[in-house]
Amino acid sequence: MRRVFCVLLFCAPLLAKPVSLQPGISYDFIAKDGQHVYDAVFVRETKNAYIVKAAGFGDELIAIEKGILAEPPRQIIPGKPRPKRGPPEKWSIAVLGDLRLANGAFSDYALFFSGFSARVARTMPRFPWLGFNSLWAGLQYSPIANSPRRIDMFTLALGPRWIFRWKKLKRADFFAGVAPTVSYFSYTSFSYTATSFNAGAAALFGVDYYLGKNWFLTASLTTQYVYDTATFVLMHSLSAGAGYAW
Repeated sequence: MRRVFCVLLFCAPLLAKPVSLQPGISYDFIAKDGQHVYDAVFVRETKNAYIVKAAGFGDELIAIEKGILAEPPRQIIPGKPRPKRGPPEKWSIAVLGDLRLANGAFSDYALFFSGFSARVARTMPRFPWLGFNSLWAGLQYSPIANSPRRIDMFTLALGPRWIFRWKKLKRADFFAGVAPTVSYFSYTSFSYTATSFNAGAAALFGVDYYLGKNWFLTASLTTQYVYDTATFVLMHSLSAGAGYAW
């Protein structure tokens, strides 16, 4: 009797009939990586995906893979609490290597030079009017020149980011950002040593590609302007690295 009971207990989940979705009814699809789809009208089902219509895509059909869902689709019931919309609120930190290009008179010191940077970001509900949904802070270091004189630059940036997604790359968070900056320069030559602080601004565009729920690869393009009364300083950088979100 005990053996029969164990067999039935094991086989019951296998014999259970899956919950079928009703065409024309709206559901929330909760994904493992936070790329949720809300208010999607169910159209039909295939072996590996749900075919739905979602707001913002008109009459275009969207396929939601069953394997990426954290739970069965939730039917929308008026008055029932629902998960938060938009990107999940989270922190992220990334470390990147930089390749920088100088424009203007500053290129006389160095045209191409490498560097390192770190970025911390926090996603948040979309800000009214301005529309950004993330804040970021970055710290960048570049040894611009080391012969015959040495020039080192540190830059601190803090500003908003706009995160947006493309339906065909569900694991990718594309972003654009702007920020005021403060740069610290250290100059050392045979005859003198000097330092300076310079204000400026930076604009960037990039992507975070998630390998799972937490780890991601990141790449970005940045343009930075540094104010200086004696020369024109404009720098562009290509950055790539990895990060962790929680």
